[in-house]
Amino acid sequence: MDNSKSGIDWSYSNAMRYESCPRSLFYHYWHHQRRDSEETGELYTEENVWYSTPGALIGTAVHAGISSQIKRWSCGQPTSRTEAHETASNRIESGVFSELNGETVSESRYQSLIETATDHLDRFLSVMMPQIRSGRYILHEESSRFTVADTAVWVRPDLCHRDREGTFVVTDWKTRQPDVFEDHSLQLQTYA
Repeated sequence: MDNSKSGIDWSYSNAMRYESCPRSLFYHYWHHQRRDSEETGELYTEENVWYSTPGALIGTAVHAGISSQIKRWSCGQPTSRTEAHETASNRIESGVFSELNGETVSESRYQSLIETATDHLDRFLSVMMPQIRSGRYILHEESSRFTVADTAVWVRPDLCHRDREGTFVVTDWKTRQPDVFEDHSLQLQTYA
């Protein structure tokens, strides 16, 4: 995604944030840009993000753990539960030490965050990963750009692969509680 200071990352999540509350998106970006310029001089990245909720931190950690295992699969390596757990734990550690909504996090809460993330990863690795591994890898976490009516559109699917029957599958991990009224089909159709 284009992370220049003059632009907004119009990811699906940010578009939904804007649709539900434009002010929320403004404060989300204002906060990141202010912190970036005042504290580090760096642009917003996943590594220096400020997590507003424990769920956001857990979701990012689970996503990172899944991505590490998809990368192993793409290289023909076996799944490593230990590596997935370490990746998630490291992401939580960096998120907690960069502050979680400005709060100091107790050791028990820190351990609870890690336990929750590793539980989600274990479920993914035992239920979803065998189904994914039975197919053929195409790409993951790769940004692509195309133009529609002179407007640049950026997409970054979490995973594209062919299942064992040869069907093209586009996957976007959702690590938060599903909203039964939220329709993600536009996001996935844009990826496809």
